[in-house]
This record gives sequence, structure tokens and C-alpha cells, in this order.
Amino acid sequence: MAPRIPSTDEILPAISPDIIHDIAALVTMSVFYGIYFILAVFAIYALLKRRQWTSQVIACVVLAMFGISTFLWASNVSVLVQRLDIVLGSTRGPLAFRLSYANEATEKVRYMDDLMFMILYLIGDAFLAWRIVMLRRRTIWVFGLFSVLWLGIFGSVTGLVGCLIHTNFPSPDDLPHACTNLSNAAWVLSLILNATSTGIIAYVAWTYRRTVGNLLGTARTQVDGVLTTLVVSGVAYLLLGLPRLATFANPTLNPSISRTVYATELIEAMLSQLIVCSPAEQLLTI
Repeated sequence: MAPRIPSTDEILPAISPDIIHDIAALVTMSVFYGIYFILAVFAIYALLKRRQWTSQVIACVVLAMFGISTFLWASNVSVLVQRLDIVLGSTRGPLAFRLSYANEATEKVRYMDDLMFMILYLIGDAFLAWRIVMLRRRTIWVFGLFSVLWLGIFGSVTGLVGCLIHTNFPSPDDLPHACTNLSNAAWVLSLILNATSTGIIAYVAWTYRRTVGNLLGTARTQVDGVLTTLVVSGVAYLLLGLPRLATFANPTLNPSISRTVYATELIEAMLSQLIVCSPAEQLLTI
């Protein structure tokens, strides 16, 4: 006996909230993309004005991160439009079939989106590690720790790419545990690197305030403001980054998306742009 195919009236009420969630995530990403666009323009302009080779290299890094950020935003727009067109704009087959086909047709693009996101925070973490090493250049253990953490992130991302290629980019339901574990390992190491960086900056801010406070009292300096901004942004990034451990691939239009996954989807949309906002913010405040 052939399995019963759910009717359109049964499926539409189930997937309509998910469509709204996807649109909300895209709107959230668009807002942060617009903020980053402004930060990137000012950061690149400020770097090129310095006319130093190191500044030009950093400008290229910021530009590369902006390019990846643009790809993430554009790919999310493309995937959403394509899936909506297949599911709601076509009359080919039952709605259940179109829903399954929409997810299958955009699967490779969504995997590429995840991989580009990982490359993005790999570059962002390298930039952050370099900043901290320069800040504490006389401390050998800082260089060693950040080198190990970043190499661990790089190794996990490389292993994940190899795992996905070896398994021919399977559907999320068939994804081997090894791939998921490598993805989570990379993200955990990235969070540890960012937490350590935030802790070091907070310690520098505390020692600076204690030293300068003896001379200026309660008066605040520009350095105080810069360090405080970096600490607050680091803490905010960490708090937003923790929920991402709950997911690997981007949520699809499949029914029954939970509130936790919905919240994580919105957080991921913010993180994909916050990762690139952080280096630009540092360049404008330091």
C-alpha cells in the first residue's frame, strides 16, 4: 500500500511559520550587512590613508571578509527565493514533493554557505589572534596558546571539508557524526579563542585603569573607551555564539521547526555579519 501523501491544506499551515522565520532571518542579516558595509568602507579608507604595507595587507583582509560576507547575504537571498519559487510558485506535483525538491535543489548552496561561514570566522580569528599577540608580544605563552587554538580551528575546518567531499555532501539527516563533530570542534575552539582574547583585553583594561586611575582619578581616557568597547563586543559575540553549537546546517523549510532552532537561525544570521564587523570595529577604534 502506497504511503499517504499529505494534502496541501495539511502542509501549508505547517510550513508557513518556517517561511516567516526564514524571511525574518534574512531581514536580520540584511540589517547587520548594511552596518558592516558602512564599517568596512570607513575601515578600508582609514587603512589606505596610512600608506603602509601592513595597512594595505589588512585592508585586503577586510575586503576579502567583506566579499565573503556579501556572498553569504546573496546566497541566503538566492536560496530563499529559489525555495519559495519551487514550493509556492510551481504546480509541478504535490506540495510535499515540491517541498522535498526545494530542499534538495538548494542543498549544495547551503553547504557552501556553511563552509564560507567557517572560512570567514577562520580569517576573523586569525586577525584577532594577531591583534592579541601584538598587544602582548613579550608574552611567549600567549603566542603559543593562540597558535595552537588557531591551528586547531584550521585543522577542524579542513577535516570537515574533506569529510563532506568524501561523503558527497549528504543531506543533513544522513550527515556522518564525524562531520558534525569536526564542525562543532571548530566552533568550540573559535569560542575559546575569542573568550581568551576577551579575557586578555579585559585584563589589559583593568591594569590600565588601575595605573592611570592613580594619576587621573575617575576621569576616563580614549583608551578606556576603546578597551571597554572591545570587551563588551567580545562578551556579546560569545553569548551569541554559544547557541550555534545546537545546529550544523542551515534550517530548511521542513515542518516543525522548534523555537530553539528558530532562535539559533536568527543568531546565525547575526553572527555571519558580526564576525566581519569585529575586525572593522577594532580598526576604527584602535
